[in-house]
Amino acid sequence: MLLLFLFVSVAVDVVVVVVVVDVVVDLVVVVVVVVVVVVAVVVVVVVVVVVVIFFIVPAAVAATASAAACCCCCLCCCCCDLSLLLSLLKLLFIIVVVIVVVCICNRAPTSHSSVVTIL
Repeated sequence: MLLLFLFVSVAVDVVVVVVVVDVVVDLVVVVVVVVVVVVAVVVVVVVVVVVVIFFIVPAAVAATASAAACCCCCLCCCCCDLSLLLSLLKLLFIIVVVIVVVCICNRAPTSHSSVVTIL
């Protein structure tokens, strides 16, 4: 009888440990997904601000200036090709969206899959 009680006690302890590990792993996965989303949003916002400050605003100002003054500075004049910059911005946005979707889709319902996903 004592052996049966000991076996049941160990089995209950194992179940409790597995449940606790499952909850902790699920919380870690949620935290990782949230961090990735926040970082992605910050990167997109920074890129948009940099593009507006260094390319679009100077190009608009330069468009009103004379042609000689427009081509003085390649980074801030109308001579630069903004379509390439906008294409790079779209590519960055697509990469961020793919990373977020992959992180959300890899959210596994079981702890074993979550551990594999994290590793």
